[in-house]
Parts: sequence; C-alpha cells; structure tokens
Amino acid sequence: MKEGENQFDKNQPFEAMQLAAELIDDSGTCTKLANLRCQERQRKKKRPGGRNAYVSDRTLLILLQALALLNRPLLFSVAAELLEWFVREHPGELEIECGTTTRKVYYDRIYRAWQRCTSLIDPYPYPKRRRLTKEEWEQVKAKRDKSVSEYKLEQLRLVGNNFLETSYRWAAERDPDIWKRFKHLYCIDGTLVVIFGKQGTTARSKYVSREPDGAWYKRDGDHRDDGESRRLSVFWGYEATLVVLASDSKDDRFPRIVVGIDFDKPGVNIAGHAREVFASIIARGHQPTWVVADRAYLPNSKLEALQLPLRAMGFELCFDYQRNQLGIQDNYAGAILVEGNWFCPAMPQALIDATKDFREGKIDEPTYAARIESRRAYLLRPKARPDADGYVPMMCPAAGASPTVTCELKKRKLRPKKAGLPAIANPPESPDKICTNSESVTFGPTAGAKFSQKLLYGSTEWHKRYAHARNTIEGFNGYLKDADYGALHDPGRRRAAGFVSQFLFTTFITLAANIRKIRSFLTEQAIAGAPGSSNRRSGESLKDYQVHKETPPEP
Repeated sequence: MKEGENQFDKNQPFEAMQLAAELIDDSGTCTKLANLRCQERQRKKKRPGGRNAYVSDRTLLILLQALALLNRPLLFSVAAELLEWFVREHPGELEIECGTTTRKVYYDRIYRAWQRCTSLIDPYPYPKRRRLTKEEWEQVKAKRDKSVSEYKLEQLRLVGNNFLETSYRWAAERDPDIWKRFKHLYCIDGTLVVIFGKQGTTARSKYVSREPDGAWYKRDGDHRDDGESRRLSVFWGYEATLVVLASDSKDDRFPRIVVGIDFDKPGVNIAGHAREVFASIIARGHQPTWVVADRAYLPNSKLEALQLPLRAMGFELCFDYQRNQLGIQDNYAGAILVEGNWFCPAMPQALIDATKDFREGKIDEPTYAARIESRRAYLLRPKARPDADGYVPMMCPAAGASPTVTCELKKRKLRPKKAGLPAIANPPESPDKICTNSESVTFGPTAGAKFSQKLLYGSTEWHKRYAHARNTIEGFNGYLKDADYGALHDPGRRRAAGFVSQFLFTTFITLAANIRKIRSFLTEQAIAGAPGSSNRRSGESLKDYQVHKETPPEP
C-alpha cells in the first residue's frame, strides 16, 4: 500500500464499527474501567488532572473489536488506519471524538490508550520495549505483589467473560427463543495461543522470551512441558481455556458459541481454570446441565479441585478414561465402581473387562456393545434423588419392586414378567451392606466421585453426548484458527506483548467468531423457514388433509 493510502477506503467498515460499539456498550466494560481508574487514584491518593484523553477506553475497544469483526490484524497501526478513515468519513458519529490529525499521531494515541486501559487489569506487568535478561526478569517477578496480581487477574477475567456474554444476549435479542428450544451441554477444552517473535526461553540464552509469562506447549498429555520432551514442545505461548455450547445431536438448531474463557500458561492449573470458567458461567445466570471434557480435565483432575466443585454447582459430568483407569475403579459398601457406574459386586468378569478387551482387540465392536448393554442389569439404582448435601440412597439390582437380576441373598417371589431376569451365580462369600441391607445404602458425595458419571459408559447415549460435544469444541478451535474467520494461529496479527494483551486479543477474536456463528445460524434459519426448525422437507404433509369444521354459533 502506498504511503497515504487507506485500506478501508475501498471496503467501508461502518457496520462493523456500529456493531462493535453496540457490543462494547452492552458489556459494561467502559464503566468498569472508569471505576477501576477511580479506585486506583484513591489508592495512590491522586487527583484527576489534565485534559481528557484523545482516544477514550470506549473508542479504543470499539476500534479493536471492529478489526476482529472484519477479520483484520489486531495491530495498532491498522487501528490507526481505521480511526483515520472513520473520522474522515463519519465525523462525530458513534460518539467518537478524537481530533483530526495524521495517522502517525493516531497510532501514538491508540498505543498510549492501550497502555492506560490495560494497566488497570494487567496482573503481570513488565517492561515490554525490549527483551529482558534473565536477571532483570527475576527482579521483575520479585517486585510483583501477589495480592494485586490476583485482584487484577479477577478483573481481567470479568472483562473477558462479560465480552463473550454480549454475544449470547445479542443472539437472544434477534431471536428470543434461540436458547430455549434445546437443552445445552457445555464442553471445555484448551487451545494454544502462540506469541509473536522469537520462540521461548532456553537454558543457553541470556534473555527471556518477549512473553516471559508464557511457556512451552507440547501437543500431547496436558500440554505442559516437563523439560524432557522438547522434541514435542514446538511452540511458546499461552493456553486459552474455552467453554462452548454443545448438544447430543448435530441436528439441534442453535449456534455453537463460546460462553466462557480463561487464560494461562499451557497445562498450568487446568482444574482451577475450568472451575473459574464454570463459576463465571453460573454467576452470569446460565443453568447447569452437563459438562463434557477430555481426560486432561476429567477424570485426571484432583477430586476436590474439579469434580466435586462442578457437582456442587449442579453439573453432571461426561468423560472418557485412560487404559489404566478401566475396569474396577473403586468400591463402597460392597458395590464396585466400574467405569463410572456402581454395579453389583457379582457382575460377571467378562462384563467388567469389556472395555479393556475391546481396546486390546480381543472382542469386536458388536460384542463390546452387547456387553455394555448387559451391564445395565447389574447397575445399582437410586431409591431417591440426592439431597442438598449430595447423599443418595442406592439399591442393589436384586432389591425393590422392580429388580433387574435375581439373587439368593435377596430372595423374593417375582411376578411372571420378571421370571426371566439374569441370576447372580456367584454372590459374595462375605457380603457387605449393599447385599445385606433390605432396602438401600446411602452413598456420600465423595464415594467414587473422581471417576463416577451418570451415563452408562460406552453406551449409545454416552457416545452421542461425548462425541458430539468433543467434535463441537474441536471444530470451534479450528474455526478460530482458520485464516478466513479468526486467524488465532497467526501471532503476527496480534503483536502487542504481555499476558493482558494476548488475553484480550484472544477474547476479541473469540467474540467476533461467536457473532459470525450467530449470523450464519440466523441466515440459515431464515432460509429454512420457521425459527428452530431443521431443514424442512418440501412436498406433501398430513396437515394438508386435516378436516376443519366451523364452530356453530352459541344460542
């Protein structure tokens, strides 16, 4: 582009600026930043002085969000071009007042505005004009106040998640029933955010990375580098934790968008970030349904770090197991926990080993499916719903009015239709409470809680829930990184250094992706017909043959 030319002259982005202004205003971020700035002045006992900034927080955020909506690089130089074009073509509109000057001056004003804005919510500040030596970096870390960092990190999380919430509300404003027609699941995963510039910090280098708060990312395991597998650690950057709306079926008609975000080094405190995101989702008024996650989150997190907090929020869990986690996982009152579900201790060994045998190639898929279905007869049944503390009475499968197996330890006269039930051939020699109690045994909230899940593992309903949700979030991660939609894979499009910059830029890109998903969905709905319908069949319908009779007038 020749000097003096503006790339926005040929593709006027006024609609993107309008939409960005709507989203930024709806998020309440500018009010929040103003309050934080006032608190900062009070803490430092400073009075506000001087003239107002040429580029306000609102103008800055509108410019950057508009660039993300236009799928343009989130660079201050490009923002300066956009501002130059806007001031020339639409002076005074959208309540944007920043003076008339050169692009270079606009760039300087935008850069200073970014420093002013992010300093209020930057949990990990450091000098960014040059790479620091390792000694300088240690000095920077020593000066950081942990309590201040934690407070600013919490404010940054609030800003990021409030941005995403605006897209959820934006969709509901255009279709009030868009989120009511189907029950959503939540799927969580992490995605790499690569930094711009020379990769990483190495033992031989005198300097740290230009993003010293980042870390090496490896493609397997929990993505954290252990120092022994550098061959796989090909990227230095951050990991964004995203929660996407999903469902059991691809035919459920609603946009799959991100409703929660967190940010950190790859593989660090995975359970903590998941807990923070879901707490934010609940705090914003979303209803707890199901959480689907890969093994890095569930079941590999510590019980008290993730599984119990999620259940305390009201979520049900759905996840997979590693090879060494298959078969019997726990026991309580004589019952055995097999791949997430409580069973009779006398369940046949072939059924206990079904998943192991299938993964080792000892049985084929139809045989595996048949064995999983055969497990249902041996499932313990809840006698009532869990109470407020998570305690639930569980019944032996041979007990109660509707047994699913027969057992000599629970002799009873069965109705004729129950006569063909499987018989327990090898009851325990020393039966525990689940076999000896006449009614039920109460299971506490921690019994088997690390591995337990509500759905029968390996069943058709489990596969539908797990596979559709995992495909949804993997697809969204790919969508974010696609050059045509978000280009999150390209660090050259977001060069500002620092944790806070990368967190916010990732949020802008994700919010823009949400809007594209919603717009695409609404367009498809308009073409397909009535809101909420899938692609309708054309042609005849039984409704064409309905007989309509007129109601006679009342006497």
